[in-house]
Amino acid sequence: DLLFKEVEVENPMYYPVVSIGSGMFSYFGEFGNEMTGVGDMPPLKVNVYHYLDTDHNFRINVFGMVGSLYGGMQEIENVEKYNGITNFQTDIIALGLNTEYGFGHFYEKRPKLRPFIVSWREVAQFDPSISR
Repeated sequence: DLLFKEVEVENPMYYPVVSIGSGMFSYFGEFGNEMTGVGDMPPLKVNVYHYLDTDHNFRINVFGMVGSLYGGMQEIENVEKYNGITNFQTDIIALGLNTEYGFGHFYEKRPKLRPFIVSWREVAQFDPSISR
């Protein structure tokens, strides 16, 4: 009987969740694009989130992302049209914070599809360098 007895934890501790991931930057425009990240790696993103309540209805996320973006025109017929600028390169750094509400107060059991609302702020820094 002791092996199958369920025990309720009175004051559970919830630790922040840290995730690291990668994605893809892409440039769409007159220049062609190459997607790369820091060095020869794809862009890197770190996300930390923590629930603000014991029912897991509210959570806060803090994230940061770094990467690089390159673009260039390989075959140009009229270089003067673009003032001799044929490619660019930029490092991108982004930092953000968001809060999420998951509508858990409205459900008795956790549904398979759970809508949520997010409010966020993000800052992105980039400085394209022009190569001729």
